[in-house]
Amino acid sequence: MAQLQSTLRSCYRQKVTVDGIFGAGTRKAVVNVQKRVGITADGVYGTATLNSIRWKHLKSGSFTCRNINNV
Repeated sequence: MAQLQSTLRSCYRQKVTVDGIFGAGTRKAVVNVQKRVGITADGVYGTATLNSIRWKHLKSGSFTCRNINNV
């Protein structure tokens, strides 16, 4: 969950606390990002969300945001 939250903050500029808990703030951020990527905005972190968002990918002290299929 912390990796999702970190990705929401870094790749999508969502104001979510990285605490490892899927609370109201994380759900709201997931809805915002789901809308942005054009999938059903239900706040559920499932397969569609996993495959549709760009993930924070660390390399050599910096990061990029990539689709999970391209990591």
